[in-house]
Amino acid sequence: MKKIVSLFLLLFLLPSLFSMNVSADVGPKPSVTVTIKNAPDKSYYVTFLGDREPYGPWRKVSDVSLKEDASDRDKAYAYFANYKDADGYVFLGNMSEDLKGFDSFSWTYYPPDSFKIAIYSPDDDTFFVSEICEREAFNSYFEITYGSPDVKEESHFGKDFFHGVLRALVTVVVELALGYLFGFREKKQILTILIVNLITQLLLNIGLMLTDYFAGALVWLVMFVILEIAVIVIEMIVYLFAMRKQKKWKLVLYAILANVLSGALTFYSVFLSWVGI
Repeated sequence: MKKIVSLFLLLFLLPSLFSMNVSADVGPKPSVTVTIKNAPDKSYYVTFLGDREPYGPWRKVSDVSLKEDASDRDKAYAYFANYKDADGYVFLGNMSEDLKGFDSFSWTYYPPDSFKIAIYSPDDDTFFVSEICEREAFNSYFEITYGSPDVKEESHFGKDFFHGVLRALVTVVVELALGYLFGFREKKQILTILIVNLITQLLLNIGLMLTDYFAGALVWLVMFVILEIAVIVIEMIVYLFAMRKQKKWKLVLYAILANVLSGALTFYSVFLSWVGI
C-alpha cells in the first residue's frame, strides 16, 4: 500500500512541472467591497486611497479646482484629490456614487492591494480615513464604522476551506458507491479506492478552493479541467497497478465514470456558491 501512495503522489505532482503563468486582461477581475456601518442618513462618498500610482488603469488625481456651482459629487472628488495623506496614499480617481445610511462600495476593476478607505460628506464637510488595509483574497470584503479608522476584514477562508473538505468527502462516498456497483467489493479493493480517493479528492478540492479564493472563477475553471483530467489519469494508473487481477477496460471505465460523476457534483456545488445559493 505504501508503494501505491508513493506512486499516486508522484503522479499528482507531475502536472505542476508543466504549469505556466498566463496574463491577459480577460475574465473576472479582483474586487474589494467595503460595508459602511452606522452611517447617518446624509450624503457621503467613499473611495480607496492607493499606496502607489499608476495602478493598472488608475492614475493619481490631485490639485482639482472647484467651480462655484459644483455638485456634491464634484466636491467629494476634489476633496479626495486634494487630500495629502501622511503615509503617501493617493486618490486614484475611482469613487462611489452618493451613499446614505448603511451602504457599501465595491471597487471591481483593478482595486489596489494596499489601500485606505476614505469617506467624505459634503453636507457638513466631514472627512475621515481608515487605517491601512491589505487585499488578500480575489474578492475581499471589509467593514468600517462611520467616523472610525478601524477596519474589520470579513474573511471567508475558513468557510470555503470547510466546504472544500466536505465536497471531497461527499465525492469519496460517491466513488465508493460506484465502485460497489462495478463489483469492487473485496476489502483490498474498497481500501484501495478509499485511500486513493481520500488523497485525490482532498488535494483536488482544497486546491480548487484555494484557486477560487486567491485567483477567482476563471482560473478555477481552467484548473478544474486540468486537475480533473490529471486525477482521472492518476487514479487509472493506480487502479491498474493495484488491482491487476481485474479487467483493464473495467478499471479504466470506472476511473473515468467515477471522476466525471464526482467532478459534476463538485462543479455544481461550487456554481451554487458563486450564485449565492
